[in-house]
Amino acid sequence: MPNRSECEAVVRQMWSYLDLAVSDAEQAAVAAHLEACADCASHFDFAAEVLRALAASVDLTPDDECLRQRVLGALAAEGFRERAR
Repeated sequence: MPNRSECEAVVRQMWSYLDLAVSDAEQAAVAAHLEACADCASHFDFAAEVLRALAASVDLTPDDECLRQRVLGALAAEGFRERAR
């Protein structure tokens, strides 16, 4: 089982990892850690489920789509990218 400091480092990357906003090397390292560490995997599973539930609960109207595009544009300007659905 990995040590606590390694787990803390991985959990700090959780949202970036789930947003695919880390390098391929970091993505591979986090994935390997999650396969070996059930405690961390449970954090990531919960966070991923929250993101799926939020995505499923969104019912966009045309006005919402305009707002969505503005938010995605602002996030993209900060280096985030949208995950494939």
